[in-house]
Amino acid sequence: MSEFAGAFEIGSRVRSFDFESHDVVGPRACYIEGTLEALVEVGTTHGDYTARDCARYAICVDRVVFAGVESLSDRRIGHRVYPPANGTPWPLTGGYTHNVESLPAAPLRLRTLDGSIEIEQRWDDYKASYVGQPGKWGCGPSPRVAIGSLKAAWPRADS
Repeated sequence: MSEFAGAFEIGSRVRSFDFESHDVVGPRACYIEGTLEALVEVGTTHGDYTARDCARYAICVDRVVFAGVESLSDRRIGHRVYPPANGTPWPLTGGYTHNVESLPAAPLRLRTLDGSIEIEQRWDDYKASYVGQPGKWGCGPSPRVAIGSLKAAWPRADS
C-alpha cells in the first residue's frame, strides 16, 4: 500500500473521481463526495464489504455528479462506496491511483429571514431548497442566484 493511502483523517470529507479526469464542472466531471469512514486494508472487512484486491477507502456518499450534472436520486447516496486507496498500482494506466482528494469542512447552511428557504454553501456553488422539500432545489454561484433558480424552477403560490 502507498504511503499516501492513509493520508486522510477518518470523518473528513473527500471527493472520489470516477475516471482519470479530475474536472469538477463540465461533461468530464464524474465523482462522488462524502464522509471517509475507514481505510479498509486487504483481507479485512468493513460492514458487508471485504477488500480482496487492494486497500480501499470506505466513503458514505452524500453527493453524486455524473457528466457535470448533480443527481439527487442516485442509488449511491446514503450508501458506502469503496474506491481504491491512493497509490494503488493501476494496470490500465501503468501508474498509480490518485482519485481521492480531501475537501474542506462541511458546507455552511443558512435560512432566509422568513425561514422558508434553506441555502447550502457547497464547495463550488450554492444550493437553495424549500424547507421540508429537498427535492425542489436550485443552484448557482451565489445565494441570490441559487434562490432565483429555485423560484424559477419551482414557483410557489405563497411567494
